[in-house]
Amino acid sequence: MDLAAALEAASERDADEVQALGVMLKKMLRVLLR
Repeated sequence: MDLAAALEAASERDADEVQALGVMLKKMLRVLLR
């Protein structure tokens, strides 16, 4: 999935869901950059 498309879709949702998506992305980045 294209990241830009994912962020655009998330921006149309509730702020809570956008925040949850951000937290999930940060967690995935921490795992990948270990």
